[in-house]
Amino acid sequence: FENNARTVLELSDKIIRQVTESTIEKTLNYLAPLASAAEMTATVARSSTFTREEGKLTDYLTNFLAVHPRFFSLYAGYADSSYHQVINLPDGIKRFGSFGKKPPREARRVARLLDRSGAEPTESWTYLDAEGRILATEHSATITYDPLRRPWCGGARDGRGVYWTDLYAFFTSGEPGITASYPVRGPGGRILGVVGADVSLSVLSEFLVGQTIGETGVANSVSSRPVWNILVPLPPITQINPIFHAATI
Repeated sequence: FENNARTVLELSDKIIRQVTESTIEKTLNYLAPLASAAEMTATVARSSTFTREEGKLTDYLTNFLAVHPRFFSLYAGYADSSYHQVINLPDGIKRFGSFGKKPPREARRVARLLDRSGAEPTESWTYLDAEGRILATEHSATITYDPLRRPWCGGARDGRGVYWTDLYAFFTSGEPGITASYPVRGPGGRILGVVGADVSLSVLSEFLVGQTIGETGVANSVSSRPVWNILVPLPPITQINPIFHAATI
């Protein structure tokens, strides 16, 4: 009996590892476009010497997010703490922007511009419809946001490749998510800025819930850089006590 039990446990452990590795691979493939978006945007920024061409940058960010609706936002932070961001508005959102008001009914994206290049900083939030037409613009009365203090900026600024954040709360919505960021460097390696691409935890959860992990397995995400806690297939709870094998990537 003991030999048979040991054989069954060894076989189960092998199956668990195989299923976990498959789920990890699918998750990495799902996240790969996020890292690519950050790197591509950094390339665009570098080729234009990271100038403040707001209209052109807004068009680029808006068009990119239209093609990738699962991304929450795409943005660029400048060395002087200026900031340019376009956001895919979550469905059914009731409050957004500097004043926490309900967005216009047809709004699909928001272009946010924080400009610290002048004597006084300014911040605007421009609501766009699905075709990129302007619906409304609001201007912040108080400006507290500093991209240089955000986790996605510091990590990328200190490195040379794609930087993955831990799970953290997005400033604009308060929703948790992760960011892939990438530094923009000029001649001599001088930092011109950092670009980032966000995906929310709710979108990641939808993806993980859709993964088939045996008959009883489920997948979930927890905080790390990034860490995924893959809960592998188990017999029904009526048969054994719950035991979870965690796989970290």
